[in-house]
Amino acid sequence: MTNTLKVARLDGPFTIDPSIGLWTWLKDNWTNATGYTVPDKTLIKFDVKFGDFIGYNFVIVESMNNKATTVSLGKQWVMYNDIKRLQIMCRGTNSVNNRFQMEQHIDTLINSNPSGMQTTYGIDIMGISSFTKIPDMSEQEMNNQQQTKVLTSRSYALVDLNYYKHL
Repeated sequence: MTNTLKVARLDGPFTIDPSIGLWTWLKDNWTNATGYTVPDKTLIKFDVKFGDFIGYNFVIVESMNNKATTVSLGKQWVMYNDIKRLQIMCRGTNSVNNRFQMEQHIDTLINSNPSGMQTTYGIDIMGISSFTKIPDMSEQEMNNQQQTKVLTSRSYALVDLNYYKHL
């Protein structure tokens, strides 16, 4: 007899990887009004890898370690805390402003709808940490190169995707 883990909300196995589910959900909800002026979703690359760096705005979801905790609730349940690293990278003269606006927009989307991935992707709860800037160059280097080079601004946050599986 073979037991397969079933995602509680889906009553079966995942039909799509949670990393892909997260960026797809963000892209699908990108036009929701949050009070921030963000680049149009057609100008953003949503993916699980940067690829060939064509474009100016990127939202990349990377898999991290996940943690499983056994929970006894009548059946054998396992609660997963799946952690994703969400990176934002913007390039161009408005890169710092675009990055900040995208951070605030994503933070609002995830924190205002923590159950938004339940029915389609089987994720019970979503949460996001604060964004941390990834230094690309010093402020002095940015000032020296501002007129001649494409500026880059990057940051990342950790996103917790919690879901239950049962046998």
